[in-house]
Amino acid sequence: VNGTPVVNETAGADYGDVTITDDDIFKKGTDYTEFIYKVPAARSAQKDLIISPVKVGERGKTVDMQLYHVLSRVGFSIDIQNEVDDEEDRPDVVITDIELTGNFISGEAAFDLENAVEAGETITYNVTGTPALTTYEFFGTGETFTTSAPGKQEIDVKNNDERFMMIIPTGEEGAGADAQVKVTYSIGGKDQEPAVLSLPDFKFLAGKAYEFVFTLS
Repeated sequence: VNGTPVVNETAGADYGDVTITDDDIFKKGTDYTEFIYKVPAARSAQKDLIISPVKVGERGKTVDMQLYHVLSRVGFSIDIQNEVDDEEDRPDVVITDIELTGNFISGEAAFDLENAVEAGETITYNVTGTPALTTYEFFGTGETFTTSAPGKQEIDVKNNDERFMMIIPTGEEGAGADAQVKVTYSIGGKDQEPAVLSLPDFKFLAGKAYEFVFTLS
């Protein structure tokens, strides 16, 4: 069983001549066991990626195809330690930017499933690409998050239902992404020193969801 992705390409060109853009993020690789994927830079355009290893010679019966999430999902929450009892007196906390910076594969990544190993709800496969210092921005142009409520709450974007960033996993092997998360915000209309979380050895794994919580008081 093999699915063939739809690729925008000119007549007569082979897959190797296709340039992946943010509007053309998925294409076939060198053979049917490989595909090439690029995470769009804009969070609003990022989607989860689910795969299943190729099944060869399976016919005349029900084919068991386990689906696996192969990207890393990243979300953010804020925990406001506000002791002001009167709701009207609580200052607004306005988050204007969240940046995730690290050594990530932000260009083309080749996923090769030829020797993929399935184990329960996880899959081990080969992915190749060129890590480079990359910054992903959670908010798009003009997007902010405002709250005055105390306690923990998820940070989302009001004009987009998707509240997560999707990135190519760094994997178990080798060094981490040397990542950093920076939150730019104001309290009561006054800009604050950005909150920075350093993750020098943190490894983003395939199929895992990560939530980073910032406590403000």
